[in-house]
Amino acid sequence: MSSAQLQVVTCTIKRPMNSHGALMLAAVSGCRTFHVVEYDSPRIQATLARRNRGTTVRVCLQRVESRGEAWRVTGLEPTASHSKPNQSLSPSKGPIDAAGSGSSRLPLLR
Repeated sequence: MSSAQLQVVTCTIKRPMNSHGALMLAAVSGCRTFHVVEYDSPRIQATLARRNRGTTVRVCLQRVESRGEAWRVTGLEPTASHSKPNQSLSPSKGPIDAAGSGSSRLPLLR
């Protein structure tokens, strides 16, 4: 993984994941669109693959430097539409990270 800066963004799924594993996210602020083509873990990819168009997700994104405007999801955080404010998408301790487990690497929403 490169040293590109991570961004935590609340998005809606604009186009659900296709057969190649790509999906399109739109920032809820309306100012950005993210073409996601990579995931730090199969668990992150599987979680996003189950989400439908219009679903709100909070993701940690990193630009894929060799792919222009392509992005990698490095973690997921809870959103108000899917969980209680202090509850993680991970059934364990925290946000789903690249290892597929809870982690304190990303802060929980408070």
